[in-house]
Amino acid sequence: MPENKTEERPPQLDNVRDNATQEDFKMKNKVWEMLEYAGPQLEEFPRAKRGLAQKIDGTMLDILELVIMLEISITRRRHLENWTRKLMCCGI
Repeated sequence: MPENKTEERPPQLDNVRDNATQEDFKMKNKVWEMLEYAGPQLEEFPRAKRGLAQKIDGTMLDILELVIMLEISITRRRHLENWTRKLMCCGI
């Protein structure tokens, strides 16, 4: 008797364009978790190391910005690919 295998899908997020799922934002969520974890740790750096803590914090924010830009570019690429397919199907 074959097993009934159902594909598990991440839950749909409310009010997100194009029915994005939580999986679509995995990298951004991991970077955000890193920021949440490191924030209190960086505040406890000794005064002599505050400059280092600020550099680490700035670098983590730069990483978050790059991840967001990457997600935007991937979304744009997907949309362009979809439009290209639609146009090719129409013979344009």
